[in-house]
Amino acid sequence: MRGALIRAAIPFALLVAGCLATPAGVPTPVLSASEGLPIPQRTAPSPTPSLETPTLTWEQERDAIVATLVASRPPIVRDSSRSPDGNWVAEILGYDCTPVNVADEVNALDILQVKDARTGETKIVETQVQSCGGLGAAGLSAGSWSRNSRYLYYTDAAFGMPEGCGWWIPPTKRLDPSDWSVQDLGNGPLSPDGEMMATWQDSSLLISSIEQGDIAPLDPIAPRMILGQIAWSPTGSALVYLQTQLDCYPWGNTLIAHVDLSDLSSRLLLESEEPSFVLVDWRDPNKLYLRDRDDNEWTYDLTSGILWKPE
Repeated sequence: MRGALIRAAIPFALLVAGCLATPAGVPTPVLSASEGLPIPQRTAPSPTPSLETPTLTWEQERDAIVATLVASRPPIVRDSSRSPDGNWVAEILGYDCTPVNVADEVNALDILQVKDARTGETKIVETQVQSCGGLGAAGLSAGSWSRNSRYLYYTDAAFGMPEGCGWWIPPTKRLDPSDWSVQDLGNGPLSPDGEMMATWQDSSLLISSIEQGDIAPLDPIAPRMILGQIAWSPTGSALVYLQTQLDCYPWGNTLIAHVDLSDLSSRLLLESEEPSFVLVDWRDPNKLYLRDRDDNEWTYDLTSGILWKPE
């Protein structure tokens, strides 16, 4: 085809040349400098279209990944929970790991939705895109409802562990379906009776009632030290928490503080650098069991204030 085009162009070129030649016997016109032919103006060549893929913002990339995964297959119901009054149903819809061309990687998707069983209305509460094979903590859970059905408590880190060292448990979020508001409560444990929760929210110790909501935020004993483990008393009437000078080994100076829930008062129980403590367990009413950085167990008597290392 290309040869045919070249051959077709040759007669055309000769024809053009023949048309431009001066016939025999016709004088060739002579032009003075002032009568010169106009010089055609050169135009700038059109820019070559760029073949580069436009850069997407994270929000655009996330939305494209979500759309691809949702269109790829029906979801799997990974988890569900119904409120005690039967009015609300929380579900986790999961889309398994799938190659996504948008980000040139393999992604999965979790969607937390809550349905009003009375009206059939369904609300998407949270969507989480996950990188398959990546490190860290991820995954939505359907959580559990307060006994009065006012709140849903769930986490966005249901499996895995974050990088780094130190004490960690999955964070807790609280949904109020009356206005669909979500509050990030931070990391911390439930009380033994399940009625209260104590969490590190930003730089404050947040005490919450599972049924009624927040009670009060408290400042830690040492605001500039690392926030560590929280442990409830067996009766749930008090708690202790640990703070360290450093966020990893060798941890440095460590503090253990006590909070009385009857009046929300705080006091320092113990300060120690040798040994540095990293874990605390309050399983006996009058004793704390401490674990140091070398994994040795110590006992602290809350009545006498004596610390000792069992043989």
